[in-house]
Amino acid sequence: MSRPILFGHAGHPHIRSVRFALAEKGVAVRVQQKNELPALGEQPTAPLGEPVLDTGGFVVRGPETVLRFVADGYTGPALKPSDPHDLARMNRALEIGFHEAVTTLGRIASHYLSTILSLDWIDPKGPAELLADAREPARKFETILGNDQFLAGKSITLADIVVASLLANVMDTPDGNLIIAPGSKLRIWWDRVSARDAFRLTQPENGALFGLLSAV
Repeated sequence: MSRPILFGHAGHPHIRSVRFALAEKGVAVRVQQKNELPALGEQPTAPLGEPVLDTGGFVVRGPETVLRFVADGYTGPALKPSDPHDLARMNRALEIGFHEAVTTLGRIASHYLSTILSLDWIDPKGPAELLADAREPARKFETILGNDQFLAGKSITLADIVVASLLANVMDTPDGNLIIAPGSKLRIWWDRVSARDAFRLTQPENGALFGLLSAV
């Protein structure tokens, strides 16, 4: 398979998660901006944050679809458990990540970005409510984690990649310690995953929060 091209801004967590997965596989990828995206039959353009992966003429798009393609289409670590129970854990963590945490954690990041940029828009929910919303998916992730090293067992999977990419945008803020308490099981997991070479390799310049700023 030829070297893939990933269209999207490297600072967006969905784009980062694809880069993270490819790095775990040992696959080099070229990242290009969306304005360089060739016309697609299904949809001529791609929404902000939607990864589009070109693998030599075969185009895959969508956050979860692209990640599952990377897991199945490239050699290297499986990034998916073989045990059906662990696979269910991975899928549940992905559901929470894509349908809940992306919004609640995104509101925390947006709160700080708005402050940085001194924009007029202010989230109608106060900081305490935003934190309460953000803690809820974190609590669910910790339940899924249990006593394992990773969210779906003993090896890293797509679940760890997606959740870590989302959390990276808030862990550099003062609220990071309030969302994931130091010493908690999820915080130990975070320290483990964020220390991986693939995570560090895909860290946006000046940190994840400023990487997200440049992506919006």
